[in-house]
Amino acid sequence: TSGLPLIVERTMFWDSTHYGGHTANAVVNPTTHWIFAEGFQGFFDSYILIANATSTPTTAVLTFLRQDEAPFTTSVEVGAFSRETVHAGTYPELADRAFGIVVDSTVPVIAERAMYFASAPGKFWGGGHVNTGTPTPSTTWFHAEGATGTFFNTFILLSNPFSSPAT
Repeated sequence: TSGLPLIVERTMFWDSTHYGGHTANAVVNPTTHWIFAEGFQGFFDSYILIANATSTPTTAVLTFLRQDEAPFTTSVEVGAFSRETVHAGTYPELADRAFGIVVDSTVPVIAERAMYFASAPGKFWGGGHVNTGTPTPSTTWFHAEGATGTFFNTFILLSNPFSSPAT
């Protein structure tokens, strides 16, 4: 309430034991265009989460940029002051496929992508991660961390939302 700018993240834990969880950055503003480099339906369960903080209902068009295949497009209605969860597993066109995701909306929305994996006895998921989208692609990106070796495996995931190839 003092007007002092802050940085905000959200952490979510799974069930009362907190055996797993994930964290995502907040976004400064909703926008009509979001891009995600990663999604996979098969080993992972991928979800696209769309929040509409306006008084106007919207149609969000989701374009799944399938690896080595033509894009698959679908749409979802998102009511005023509400959110929708889109499970990639709903669409046979995405089964056992890697993809990037583009979300286009008629009004500014907030979009995230969550991925969960490895069901375990007594637990719905063994692990997962989430990411907020970016509204614009760039030719330069920065990561503060990356490690490989005996403990970590690092992957750089790329998605090209344009009709021409990128190198």
